[in-house]
Amino acid sequence: MGIERDLLIGGALLLLIALVGWSVIGVGLQQRRVRFLARTLAQSLSEVGPVSRVRVLGVGRMELRIDQPVAPFTSIRIVLWLQPMTFLPLWLFQRLRGERDVVGIGADLSRMPSIRFELVDPLSRVGRRVLSRARGLGWSLDQRGFCGRQLMLAAPDLPAAARVLGRIDCRGHAAGMPILRLAVPAEGASLILTVANPEQFATAGSRPGAWLNRIGRAILTPGRRDARDSDGRSDS
Repeated sequence: MGIERDLLIGGALLLLIALVGWSVIGVGLQQRRVRFLARTLAQSLSEVGPVSRVRVLGVGRMELRIDQPVAPFTSIRIVLWLQPMTFLPLWLFQRLRGERDVVGIGADLSRMPSIRFELVDPLSRVGRRVLSRARGLGWSLDQRGFCGRQLMLAAPDLPAAARVLGRIDCRGHAAGMPILRLAVPAEGASLILTVANPEQFATAGSRPGAWLNRIGRAILTPGRRDARDSDGRSDS
């Protein structure tokens, strides 16, 4: 009994030492990774404007601000959100649940958009939450392929939203981009883009900035049919 107890105590101590060691190593690795991603994101989004402010939000979380972006944006906020690596069992559990590192972009538009939509990954947690809210608003839903992925589109006017998405070029680096959410929310004048796998998005050179700019212009520049529909509504 004494030997077994000593073995149990020794095993518990070794496990505790391993967890503490992983916590120290995990924090260091994550901080280096988030700094690298922040620098790379600043470069890849340089086409929409220089990063003017950087703020640490916690371990593995960082915010970048672009206060003077090019048109059609008036300000852009980028948030890096990495799954915490400080506690190994929790990190493994979150991985098994499908929790992912993400980069989220919120861009204020220069004028009120005429279109509203939510394009989401229906299997993601953010996608399920957004679709539930869209159903509550009475929006129509339809599955749609976009940039090589099968996503769910929700909008008050599905054909108009589909035409806007059809004008967004998905060739090159955008093909297969792990998009979790692309949206013009029901309120305000903003564009939201949430992408999993920050490395894939951040290491695409300067192209993410150009792609974001094209998305903003497509949203604020209606096609001929949308412009006629808008004129018809304003005349009535």
